[in-house]
Amino acid sequence: MIDVGKMIATIRKDRNITQQMLADMIGTTKQTISNYERGTRTPDYITLEAIADVLNVPIAMLISREEQHKALNEIYNGYSIKSDPSEAQQDIFDDPDRKALLNLAKYGSSDEVRQIAAIYKAVRDTNPDFYDGDDPA
Repeated sequence: MIDVGKMIATIRKDRNITQQMLADMIGTTKQTISNYERGTRTPDYITLEAIADVLNVPIAMLISREEQHKALNEIYNGYSIKSDPSEAQQDIFDDPDRKALLNLAKYGSSDEVRQIAAIYKAVRDTNPDFYDGDDPA
């Protein structure tokens, strides 16, 4: 299986985009892009969204299903995805807030996803009692 960095490099080169150009377009440094491509650093989900937008590919082209699954777990802040996919999907769709977040992740624009992620991070960073993955009920 090809890793994220190699896939970014392959698509970037195919689009005739230099590391510097990609870095400028997503607001980072050429060194960071180089680190992603060499596999010494892994981009977070928001950065992957930005890279996918610049490269004009769906994020699914950059990361495997396993990595997408991990990213969704991070979005849900530890919400446990069960081993039975149909059971996990049902749990998500039974909860309107989780369903809305999933739909946003799937259908929302990159700007919308970035805005929600920034709000989430700000709340988590300023509230030490913010939901930590345990059952809030």
